[in-house]
Amino acid sequence: MNPDMDIVFIEQLKLETIIGIHDWEREKKQTITLDIDIGCSIQSAAASDKIEHCIDYFSVCERIKKLAQVHQYQLVETFAEEVSRIILYEFTAQWVRVKLNKPEAVHETNGVGVIIERHHDKNQHLVYVGIGSNIEQEKYIRLAVQYLQESFGKHCQLRLSPVYKTQAIGFDGDDFFNLVASFSTKLSPFGVEKKLKEIEHKNGRRRGQEKFSARTLDIDLLLYDQEIISSESVNIPRDEIEKYAFVLSPLADLSPKLIHPKTKKSIQEMWQKLSQSVNAGALEKIDFSW
Repeated sequence: MNPDMDIVFIEQLKLETIIGIHDWEREKKQTITLDIDIGCSIQSAAASDKIEHCIDYFSVCERIKKLAQVHQYQLVETFAEEVSRIILYEFTAQWVRVKLNKPEAVHETNGVGVIIERHHDKNQHLVYVGIGSNIEQEKYIRLAVQYLQESFGKHCQLRLSPVYKTQAIGFDGDDFFNLVASFSTKLSPFGVEKKLKEIEHKNGRRRGQEKFSARTLDIDLLLYDQEIISSESVNIPRDEIEKYAFVLSPLADLSPKLIHPKTKKSIQEMWQKLSQSVNAGALEKIDFSW
């Protein structure tokens, strides 16, 4: 850690979650505790006295509590790694130290667990993509995830939102399955876009189709860090984020506290506003087993 770096700390965050490999650990929730040190600079926040200029520890706690509620893990290592990834990439910290303690795991101890430290790799970039299909939806959604993992590497920390079913917009056709995925990569936005088009092509998508038409697979680059780019081949952040519930809702599931680079609002705030003006009930979350 840089000796000049400031630290925001969270001590003894208590969570109830399913975690462990033993049968008894899968049957009921356990209490785990987290101690988190977050490396950052507090100079801007100290000068402005505004919450938007600092790492909001309340928001960090709420985000991690939601993670524990929604997901179940077998290994403490996996949970700790996911916590560190969220803090580094969603809350743009420079460094993080996470201590995870399972006090109920071994009766003869006060707790067991892991301590990890992670730095933000400036060569790694956080990417969000929207995935949709309305032709053999389950088949092509699975293929899309498989190809993303293969194309961006097994260590790209691929995360997936819930899958939603929604009616086709602008034409008569079968319902779409939609979700949002995030991953990290060293590729440029243009390199990412090229890979996504290659995945679409391998799965039967052909360029030149009408905007509103049936398709085997549609993968759109939604966000790349906090970049704003408008070019012939890349437009980020993608306009559909602000327009369509089938994009914004799964994005809010995945990273509610993420800040949109143009609106400067959190994805959760944007979804709360959009859900009041659109028929959010038209979105149906489906039980999609991976």
